Amino acid sequence: MDGAGDLLTRLRAALASFDDDAFAALANKGLVRRARKDLESTQPTILGPDGERLRVEVGDAVVAVDPTPSRSICSCPADGACRHVLAALIFLRESAPAGEPASPAGDEAAAEPAPSPSAAEEILAVGDEVLAKWAGKALVGRMTLALARGLPVEFEEAGAVVARLPTRNVTCRWMPGGGPAGMVCSCHAADACEHKVAAILAFQTARGGRTLEEPEPARGASADAPRTRAEVLDAVADVTRQMVALGVSRPSRAAAERLRTLAVSAHGVDLPRLERSLRSLADAVEQGLARAAQADAAGLLARAAHVEALAHAIRTRPDHTLIGEHRTSYEPVGDVEVVGMGARRWRSPSGYAGLTVVFWDRSANRWATWTEARPLTTGGVDPAQRYHAEGPWMGVASPAAAVRHALRLSGAYRNRLGRLSGRPGTRAFPIGPADPRSVPGRVVAWSDLAERARLLFGGGFRDRNEQDELVLLAPSAWGPAEFDPVRQELTRIVFDADGRAIPLVLRHDPEVPKAVEALENYDPAAVDSVLGVLRLGDGRLAVEPIALHGAKGVFNPTLDSAPRAAVSRSAEGGATVEADDEGDDVDEGEATVPSSTRLGMLLGAMASHLEAAGEGGLAAFRPIAALRGLADRAEALGLATCARAVARAVEHLERQRRGEDVDPGLAARDLLRAYHVVRLAAAQEAVATATARLVAQPFGSPASSAPA
Repeated sequence: MDGAGDLLTRLRAALASFDDDAFAALANKGLVRRARKDLESTQPTILGPDGERLRVEVGDAVVAVDPTPSRSICSCPADGACRHVLAALIFLRESAPAGEPASPAGDEAAAEPAPSPSAAEEILAVGDEVLAKWAGKALVGRMTLALARGLPVEFEEAGAVVARLPTRNVTCRWMPGGGPAGMVCSCHAADACEHKVAAILAFQTARGGRTLEEPEPARGASADAPRTRAEVLDAVADVTRQMVALGVSRPSRAAAERLRTLAVSAHGVDLPRLERSLRSLADAVEQGLARAAQADAAGLLARAAHVEALAHAIRTRPDHTLIGEHRTSYEPVGDVEVVGMGARRWRSPSGYAGLTVVFWDRSANRWATWTEARPLTTGGVDPAQRYHAEGPWMGVASPAAAVRHALRLSGAYRNRLGRLSGRPGTRAFPIGPADPRSVPGRVVAWSDLAERARLLFGGGFRDRNEQDELVLLAPSAWGPAEFDPVRQELTRIVFDADGRAIPLVLRHDPEVPKAVEALENYDPAAVDSVLGVLRLGDGRLAVEPIALHGAKGVFNPTLDSAPRAAVSRSAEGGATVEADDEGDDVDEGEATVPSSTRLGMLLGAMASHLEAAGEGGLAAFRPIAALRGLADRAEALGLATCARAVARAVEHLERQRRGEDVDPGLAARDLLRAYHVVRLAAAQEAVATATARLVAQPFGSPASSAPA
């Protein structure tokens, strides 16, 4: 026992900052409780040192306690930190005599000890060389990139520094005196893991000790790709400009095939955002060839302009935002608690139909969704039938039941966008009825939606996913329901406490004819909150309702009002698609409706003229002088970027009219870029106009202007 003195002192010092949460990170809370129960009836015995470890007998097992507690091992057959390991660690920590010195007794111990650095100081002292040696340069680089792309990390300091990665449902602890190797992670990794590395890098960045720089500004082309990145970008520019020079209203099968081929090439040179945009453009061309109802020449031109602008931006500044990411992967997040909030049926312009269930993820403090979708070409998904079929996880009867309960998901998988996987290994345990009132983030002042709208609808190369659009409104008063037979949509105004109004808008769906009637007749006195999707259209912000919450529970108008079909196992069969792609670009192909302001009408007029030139072909465009006049007016109003972009396109058209030689590729390039800039300005103006109505001081009170 004498030889164990120094080692015992070091072990107790290493365990001094451990609490039950830290011990649970080595295993789980259940094993910690079991270990404490064992200690009530079993007295561990210190057997002595074994090299750098201390042997401790716990019941019928012998534990070799390591100075790095996560590396302690036990003679029992269990893997990792078993109850014997935890009992030994707890025993050593709690059996230290009061006032035990931190160093061996002797003459040197009598000297005043130097103050130990805090956990925060220890983390800040970790240099690049030490970090790379411990974790490896590849892991450090990968987590630097993840943090630069927005991986959230939250910190708490109380002796140990606790770092929480909410999107991974993982907690890391830096234990004072233990160094990087002494960190404890709830993923149970004994050595370096991505969570520990991210915690160190994020803490140093938060304290100003580090600047996050991507190890590679942008991924390079794959080594075995048949084309270089520059060749792919040149080919993309060539095909889009040819389409515009001839007129996008005359789509060709060859153009669609070239776009599909270029999408594959973009994948090969690691340009996933461009790949998705090319596929979207190819879909639009094929819709035009098929004369589909959703075919739109202006939308096709907008997508072509988006591709042109994106390719140019990648050439100029190839950062990760422009490069994008390939399909996101689902990662294990252990046990999470979610609250059912609503469900909706949907159909996408790209030809998918599906069902989405919305949850509030308590572990990540954000929205989460589960989706099942199939292409319409394979019959799609019958959302009403799937809503009442089994799943999405073992342990819950159906999505209709899941949306009405709070659930604990065991063995859950989630991607970085908040989408939950429906894989068979996940089990759901209902822990009570859903209580939407317990969910944070309820919007009680409609002016708070203004900044969200600017991010969602302001245009640019930014991903937008379904979670970004979700809002939880808590209305103070309701207006009467009005149905527009022309637009085929029901509008119902809701007011906040200050009298600001925002409309709930639900379009008539022939597949759910009673949804509009159900919303129209729903008693607003029974509604506490409304879950919906934020929309921009017709110069106003609106909310498409997903679910109403109140005394009657959760009511989903597009699903609970549909006739219940017979449910069979076939409702779950077939090849489903988990929605794990990156979000859509904000402005790609969307119709930008100009605001009714004078500036909005000017931008709309310029966009209309550019659309006419792009749709009919450059040679067929006639009102060149009118377009020049619009550019001059924009210049006079201070819209220099728009004016100069349009003026460059006009110069090509004027030279062509005079019979001069014009390079059709350059002319088409400048027209596409001008159209992209004008659409971007129009989107900004439309958002500014719509949000100004929310932010402006209301004229009346809900009581006087909003009959319930």
